[in-house]
Amino acid sequence: MCPPLQLPKAEASSPIGATEDVVQSLQGATTLMLCDIHLSLGGARGVIELLTVHGLTPSVNYLYLPRGYARKSKRRCNGSLSAFVNFTSPDMAAHAARAFHGMTIQDRRVYVCRARAQGVAANLLHFRTVRSGQDLPETSWPFVRRDGQLVETHPAEVAAALHIESEVACLRAKLDAATDASSEPTEATPTSTAPAAPVPAALLGQAIPMPAFTPDMFQVSPDLIAAYAQLLATMSTVPPAGQAAPDDWFTGKLDWSLPPQYSTPTC
Repeated sequence: MCPPLQLPKAEASSPIGATEDVVQSLQGATTLMLCDIHLSLGGARGVIELLTVHGLTPSVNYLYLPRGYARKSKRRCNGSLSAFVNFTSPDMAAHAARAFHGMTIQDRRVYVCRARAQGVAANLLHFRTVRSGQDLPETSWPFVRRDGQLVETHPAEVAAALHIESEVACLRAKLDAATDASSEPTEATPTSTAPAAPVPAALLGQAIPMPAFTPDMFQVSPDLIAAYAQLLATMSTVPPAGQAAPDDWFTGKLDWSLPPQYSTPTC
């Protein structure tokens, strides 16, 4: 049986001025990011209980704790996590900022900031399942209000549970349009590969030593071929008269096929 959760209290010495600065920076936001929450709080269960103690749970309709979020920040592997919480009104979000900003949990001091994505619909687009419309695996699921409680819900079901399908569809359409616009070719973006530069006529039909090279599976740049042809033009042109050219001499034709030692073995 799990031990009872020990909820922290805000320090009396918390800088009130800094807290009010945070509240002013919200500018009517409803989605907050609670940062540097100590793992001892108990993950989503602890955050929900913390919201309940402060009387904020009824005003929360979305809660998400990204798994592994700390790996993307400077506080890597520091034993803390972050939570994204959406409130039903800007007033309740401001009340939550005053309650949690500066709160000390063990050796961590929670700070609150405005989330970049505002609203449940915008936050749902962070999930691959919602963006693509396909059933893809997710590292974690959000908690949304269902039947008066915050329930862990598959991202694909959140829009229907909160009756925001049209809002999510509109944002996804805008995202798809922006993606299509960015992928359209422009004058600065070539639509086809430039033709290979021809080998100088002075080299055709001649036998020039071919330096050893490591075959490359990728396409050879035309500029590289032209530069290599110019290099060959400065080398000895033909073998001594009356002698056959060795097998490793260049005859004016580039052969990019793989030698036997690089070929794929067969059973």
